[in-house]
Amino acid sequence: MISRADAKALAHVVQGHKPLLIKANRKADLLHIIALKEAFSNLNVAIISGSDAWRVADQLAAANIPVIVNPEYNLPGAFDTLGATLANAGRLEKAGVKVAIGIETHNIRLATQHAGNAVANGMSYESALASLTKNVAEIFGIDQQVGSLAPGMRADVVVWSGDPLEVTEAAEHVFIAGEPIKMQSRQTLLRDRYLNLKQDKPMVYTRP
Repeated sequence: MISRADAKALAHVVQGHKPLLIKANRKADLLHIIALKEAFSNLNVAIISGSDAWRVADQLAAANIPVIVNPEYNLPGAFDTLGATLANAGRLEKAGVKVAIGIETHNIRLATQHAGNAVANGMSYESALASLTKNVAEIFGIDQQVGSLAPGMRADVVVWSGDPLEVTEAAEHVFIAGEPIKMQSRQTLLRDRYLNLKQDKPMVYTRP
């Protein structure tokens, strides 16, 4: 039994207007997903995780099924992930699979670092940048609004101190819909609080 709201939302998925995200890793499961897409060609299927996706990369490319990977997942944490490798993203790209970088939400701040490590293990630099921007927008069907720097797109722009895939660089300016965002965070507030200590009493006893 599903509610009317659930049925309405599911209709968009069945019709292919919204992506059907399936978390799978094992080769056998991935082959089932490919067969599902072949049986229901209207489905807009995308795989999440896909640690063994490199084993069926050619089939995924032929079926036009993108993969949202964690490029640093390389240990067999379960029987479903025995084929995990740092080369996964690069091998998928070379086969023609659309790849996006996806990790646990609480670590999303490390997404650029993950993309950089994917480059270090075989992924092209251009595809690594696309895996954080353009490819993500295309998978979710919003590439006419965001995901690239082009006329008519929403003006979401980040200016970096250097190469964004280098761990030592940082975002210096952020614009959302053309509006500058104040570059203040809990980390910068703590830095400023403890930068110049000119008192005898410990800061823990002093309110900012």
